[in-house]
Amino acid sequence: MSFERGDISRIEYMQDVYYYAPAYFINHATPEGSRVLMIGAEASYDLQRDYVADVNWDSTEWRRLLVRNRSLEELDADLKSRGVTHVWVAYGLFTFVAEMGRENYPNVSGPIRASGPDYQAQLTNWSTLDTYSTRFLEAIYNDQFGNIVYRIR
Repeated sequence: MSFERGDISRIEYMQDVYYYAPAYFINHATPEGSRVLMIGAEASYDLQRDYVADVNWDSTEWRRLLVRNRSLEELDADLKSRGVTHVWVAYGLFTFVAEMGRENYPNVSGPIRASGPDYQAQLTNWSTLDTYSTRFLEAIYNDQFGNIVYRIR
């Protein structure tokens, strides 16, 4: 109601929306020609840079990169050849999907199913991304929602 009454600005209001702050950061702290790979960050609203979207729970583009390239070095070169300069990761999605599982959607109160296919898929995504980020990325933004924006070195 504060926003509707005009007590706070749109920017102040949007700061509490999980996708807004990283998009704002990308728009204002990266060069205009930047291209962003989104992983787990499904909401590209307000993003004013070219991007490769993550369209579902499966981190599909990341998984395609893993299948298409035999090593993380090849994956890094692949991203660079496609003009990707930054990676926006919403790590909370991995946990969310592992906890929830598709069979219980939209029940978000279920326990983590460590033996289920959703957990195994997210573990693969998370572990390979963690290794890649350590070797090839530099974190330039991090927030309370689990969003990290990296610059490709």
